[in-house]
Amino acid sequence: MGEDEQSNKCGWKIYAPGTDGDVPLLKWYIEICRDNSIDAAFAPSMHPLGSFMRNMLVPETGLIYAEDEQGWWGVSWFVPVMGALGWGLWIREDYRGSGRYEKVTFVMETLNVAFQATPIILAPTRQPKVATLSLRFGFTNMGQIPYLFEGQSCYILYQTREGFAPIFERWLNEQSR
Repeated sequence: MGEDEQSNKCGWKIYAPGTDGDVPLLKWYIEICRDNSIDAAFAPSMHPLGSFMRNMLVPETGLIYAEDEQGWWGVSWFVPVMGALGWGLWIREDYRGSGRYEKVTFVMETLNVAFQATPIILAPTRQPKVATLSLRFGFTNMGQIPYLFEGQSCYILYQTREGFAPIFERWLNEQSR
């Protein structure tokens, strides 16, 4: 996933382990624990710091973030799942809601980066609102699956590279107007 080959209108960066990357990752962990968004974004087994860091630091996990003077405001992470990438997304509360150009740009561009590496992305979520919002990005909702998310029900959505390509092209064309 090369940054230089991708559209990057909101200044996202690919996470690199090491002191320069791990300290902001730890700050993000503290933030999602403080605002309780860790519950929506991660399964309970990922809540302890050691488990969280271990899972985020494995080479197979790809993490892309966008930041401002307050820290990370957007994080997309991708993990291999069978022949796909599983996708997680977190947007800081002040960037949530409608009308945030940066948020939509971040989502579109990080999905585009991921589709350079995989033909399909799976997006599990326990949040009905997130499942509905994902449809705007061309995802297909396969339905709610009981017990899949560490004993809790969750929705499974997917998007293919072929399905995303025209959506991304249309979005790029709208941005250039």
